[in-house]
Amino acid sequence: MTTSREKLGLLLGFLGTCLFAGTLPATRLAVTGLDPFFLTVSRATIAGIAGVAVLLVTRRRLPPRRLWVEVAAAAVCTVLAFPLLAALAMVTVPAAHGGVVLGILPLATAAAVLAHDRHADAESEPRASPGPLGREKRIEQLRQSLRLDPGPVVLDRGQNACSLAHQPDLDSS
Repeated sequence: MTTSREKLGLLLGFLGTCLFAGTLPATRLAVTGLDPFFLTVSRATIAGIAGVAVLLVTRRRLPPRRLWVEVAAAAVCTVLAFPLLAALAMVTVPAAHGGVVLGILPLATAAAVLAHDRHADAESEPRASPGPLGREKRIEQLRQSLRLDPGPVVLDRGQNACSLAHQPDLDSS
């Protein structure tokens, strides 16, 4: 039996997915009358105002200084780069083509993480084959890293569960 928090989490997740699914068609419509750069700045401004309002209402502290560079890099990529590149793309291609790219993004992200992990493992471990026990340990580590419980993270933190999956707790320190 699901609790009301779980139901709310599922509802919010579904709503977020539906809103994200409409990003490219809405962008395609918007660039027919607006400049892609203006559209990007407008979206960033609206998101910034909403984000500051949420932070003020929930009285969240700023993240520790050691994380400011990472937070700024994530903000530039998600608030400026992605919307700008999507808007520029929607000027010349149909939204359906962009939808294919967005559909592939999670797979590409997983492949990049695995490639990074393999590269990091190759640099930190001896060149000898890890053997069957090493592979089992790595598979179990991967399974553990993919287990997310977005309900409490979304409801308690007010942030995207994916952005906090492998981040240190911002409230501690």
